[in-house]
Amino acid sequence: MKYGEIPRPMRDALGTHEMLRRLGFSTDDIFWAFRVDKMMQIVLHTQGKEFVIDVGFLPHMTREQWEGQWSAVMEALLAKQISKRDYANLLSECEAYKHTADLVLAIKSKGIEIPASSNQKGVS
Repeated sequence: MKYGEIPRPMRDALGTHEMLRRLGFSTDDIFWAFRVDKMMQIVLHTQGKEFVIDVGFLPHMTREQWEGQWSAVMEALLAKQISKRDYANLLSECEAYKHTADLVLAIKSKGIEIPASSNQKGVS
């Protein structure tokens, strides 16, 4: 699957998921959501708390279309059909990566500890 075939909110969702993984959160704690108003979200359920990140609207998709497209994206990812270069772009272009410090502060404001910071000296 080529980079341009993945809708922007889904690219941002993949990048945000990777950013949360790099902060030390388990993939078992990171979920995808598609709201009634067609906003795609990443939902972090951890430490008995929830943190939701809006990644973008998909106004022309029904829930069924979103599920089908998202399944295709996930299958391509798991089959390593998204190149390393494209995957690196997904990360570097997402808001979570561009604003990592703000993301960390927002997560901490919900009372969630950042796992990666507990493994590094001098990071709070």
